[in-house]
Amino acid sequence: MPRQATITPEDVDIRWPFRAGYPRLPRPPVWTSVILDEAEKPISDANFEQLRSRIDAILETYDIPCARRSHELAYRRSPTSMLLRVTVDCMYDKEASHSAMWKRAVTEIYAATQSMVEGDTEVGVELFDSDYMHSSHICAPPPAESQELSLNWERGYSYCEQILQLFESPSQMIQAMLPTGRCSAGKREYEWITVIYFSALNADDRAWDYIEQRIRSILPSHIGIEIRQRTRPLFCNDDGDSDSTQGSTIGDRCMRPPRPGCEISRQGDKESGTMGGYIVTEAHDTKGKTIYGVTNAHVALSGYEERTFKDPAGSEIVMQSPAEDFRETNKFKLCKIIPPLEKTVREHKVMIEALKAEHPIKDPTLVERLERNLRKNEKDLAPLKSDLHFIEQDPRIGSVHHARLGARNVGSTTSPNRAIVDIALVKMSCLAGKSPEEIFLKTNSVDPWIGRRKTCNFWEVDSLGEHNNPEKHINVVAKVSKSGTYSTGIVSAFKAHIFDGLRKNGVKTGEKLYAWTILSRRGYTKPRGPLDMLYNPDESVNTFTSLGDSGSYIMAAADWECGGHDNRVAMPSEKVKLLGGVDGREPFVVGLLFGAHTTDDVTYFMSMDMVKSEIESMTGEKMVWPQNRTEYLEKLEQGHF
Repeated sequence: MPRQATITPEDVDIRWPFRAGYPRLPRPPVWTSVILDEAEKPISDANFEQLRSRIDAILETYDIPCARRSHELAYRRSPTSMLLRVTVDCMYDKEASHSAMWKRAVTEIYAATQSMVEGDTEVGVELFDSDYMHSSHICAPPPAESQELSLNWERGYSYCEQILQLFESPSQMIQAMLPTGRCSAGKREYEWITVIYFSALNADDRAWDYIEQRIRSILPSHIGIEIRQRTRPLFCNDDGDSDSTQGSTIGDRCMRPPRPGCEISRQGDKESGTMGGYIVTEAHDTKGKTIYGVTNAHVALSGYEERTFKDPAGSEIVMQSPAEDFRETNKFKLCKIIPPLEKTVREHKVMIEALKAEHPIKDPTLVERLERNLRKNEKDLAPLKSDLHFIEQDPRIGSVHHARLGARNVGSTTSPNRAIVDIALVKMSCLAGKSPEEIFLKTNSVDPWIGRRKTCNFWEVDSLGEHNNPEKHINVVAKVSKSGTYSTGIVSAFKAHIFDGLRKNGVKTGEKLYAWTILSRRGYTKPRGPLDMLYNPDESVNTFTSLGDSGSYIMAAADWECGGHDNRVAMPSEKVKLLGGVDGREPFVVGLLFGAHTTDDVTYFMSMDMVKSEIESMTGEKMVWPQNRTEYLEKLEQGHF
């Protein structure tokens, strides 16, 4: 693109109050990357020092407060572009310093930049508040705003339907849409508001500009709009790009029987997901029981095509745990470490025997030192050899007997919604006689607390995501990832509308589908006082979902809390606690994770009642474990101990 020598204030992109630049700015997410190759720099270091001085003078002229970060010549990267920019870190202030007030400074900095450029390369300019912009993240919305919007999202003013009518074909532009929160924290400004979040297939399509204006005319002024570029497919299996070796020990990852939340993949594949846990079905006629591991169909079938799979013999698709990438990487490391250490141990033993054969021993101090080193090396060697034993054991855990990736009707029979179904059942071959009740979750001493010998004996969805019900609600959930780490999140009061999920004959269906959603809590809070202008992140906030979490169980428990939200569920009476030995605080399953926007930390899952119904439809049997929590407690209260 040929570069211009000068631009006018009307040319400057000011769609965000904390960003101003030319040429057109990409929509988030956006990152700054340094230029590593000196040959790629269109401005020499000497000339850029002169440009820095000129930029300082321009900022002073327009009274624009500058942050600590120095002006840079760098790449501004988005998922779809990488553009050369002179970046200027400013301080955003809603009243005194914002993009509309930065326009003239942009034009002068742009002109000064072009005078320094060598050749025809276009170098743009962007003024932005880096703290405010890069702290901005999707999260749970403010509770009061969320309750107000819920009255008019699907009903009342029907904002949702009004917005969707603006799109000629939503599936050509949107991957997913739902109301969320957005939190940003700069040196002078803090924001936590409700926004309508769009995961866009091409966020920089200019058609979004017109649509955004129309959406703005529909929504109340305090509701924001967040259009972000989707970075990956909807489903969040790990295609081998992430570091799958991090997390829990090799022994944990290779445990038999596999723990709920273990890594799982097709035999020999590097793509992996998670086996959320176990279920037990019972035949209606013979009452025979079958134990299955539960994961996603897109993990077991290795694709996103609508498909129903049934193989009673279980001979076609063999599953393993952990995935091949984890096994290969760790076996390579261990085989590099163990042989030299074994050689050292052998040499020490020979030396010690030789020294002890002398009568009398000439150097007892040397013998003691060698024996001390030998004990240390043997101590180091033992867990390494144990890990190698785990890695070299048969990784196969069973075969896929049933799977379905598609959609089904949910809700009322008169006007049903369509929800994504993504379930696979693996008949386990490595249980060694253990029942699912004896295969425990990994313990966790922080949020969420998971005690010893705990498993999910129950499932429940009653009052799931009911933020407006103070007496009864399940709003705080958790999952354990394939790496063995736990994370907590908040069930959204709003379902996601998904348009870019399933494929049929290689072509996306474009069908509007619904899914339950989990959001993270906000990562920043307001300053403590008028003189405290630093907005510190909450270090305990982690992303809820990572690559490879497809197939994880979504769990809840009575006493979990997160970001000002909690759970209130039916609890057993004192009589039941005493006679039935039930404390009511054990974790229970509420759903099965299938997808996410990991960059934005928005997670999608199927509710457990739908999972149960689909399992019974696929198998033709009744799911008898885990049990429904409410029904179980009611039976106990009636004296059925």
